[in-house]
Amino acid sequence: ITTALATDVTFTGGAGVENIKIGATTKTIDLGAGNDIVTISTTTFAAGGSLNGGAGNDTLVVAIAGGSNIAGLPHITGFETLRLDGAATGTHNAHTFKALEIGGTAVATTFTNVAAGVGLTVISAPAGGTTVTLANAAGTADVFDLTLKGTVDGVLAAGSVTLNGIETINVASLDKDASTANTNTLIVASDAAKSLVVTGDAGLDLTAGAGTSIATLTSFDASAVKGAVTFTSGNNNIEYMV
Repeated sequence: ITTALATDVTFTGGAGVENIKIGATTKTIDLGAGNDIVTISTTTFAAGGSLNGGAGNDTLVVAIAGGSNIAGLPHITGFETLRLDGAATGTHNAHTFKALEIGGTAVATTFTNVAAGVGLTVISAPAGGTTVTLANAAGTADVFDLTLKGTVDGVLAAGSVTLNGIETINVASLDKDASTANTNTLIVASDAAKSLVVTGDAGLDLTAGAGTSIATLTSFDASAVKGAVTFTSGNNNIEYMV
């Protein structure tokens, strides 16, 4: 279903995968089992409206300008992945979500209150930068997994991703179609990263645009990448593994 359901339409999913869009619904939307995807244009539903992702690994796509706070809303439950896409702007509270995704947003966006162990996947080129803020970045051994995995074949321009307060950043650069060699592009910013590790079956260019230059970085490991990796460090004391 590619257009948004009317606000007075009840939807009950089954065991398969559903992909729907809703607005200020007045009805019960229950996706049931399956890894379902729901795009919402507002978190303020009309009287009687509710949304439940149900069983499975469900994705809530937030296309809301001005930020959002899903955590604690009694009428939106049962979602594991938070994706920002389309009209999404501002700061979005990622508390309780187990995975993050960023799509074709038009301007800069921020995920806040991100729990330890929760990673970010870039699925299509965002026009603005992406910032991830941990709920607790006070530790000295924080690890963050960043995955570049486009939904279509070709080079994925992942834009700039800011990961402050994180000591180890793992980047997986993946190719949608293994028969065609692609090199994704990415800029990483961090005020604490000491180790940057790149893996995957696609190349990675970290010099596009402003380029990646992390003053605190002491180790760069691209030994497990199948494609070519381009990186220039501003730190002369860095250790390279390629």
